[in-house]
Amino acid sequence: MLRFPANSTSTTVGTQVAQNSGGSAAVAGLYVTPSLDIYFSSHQEHVVYKTPAGSTANATVVAGTINSAGSLFKQLSSPRGIFVDSSNNLFVAEFNGRRIMRFPAG
Repeated sequence: MLRFPANSTSTTVGTQVAQNSGGSAAVAGLYVTPSLDIYFSSHQEHVVYKTPAGSTANATVVAGTINSAGSLFKQLSSPRGIFVDSSNNLFVAEFNGRRIMRFPAG
């Protein structure tokens, strides 16, 4: 995932701000908190990743189990939408699972 400054053009070079552990799965959803933590979902891997503000290291899985779609409370099925509330609870909308999951902060 790359960040581009405001007023970028087609020749502007981006700065890497996040990458999933495998590096190849497509990003389906993105949420940036007011403190600049980055959350993104991989619908192919059935997980949500987090990269803390300022980090360029591989992101860590904060919801779901890599490559394990399912309906258990610890699993996700094609996560898309992401939201983090002011208490840092993570909400994930699933495409295939047809549900919205809440993962408590911590």
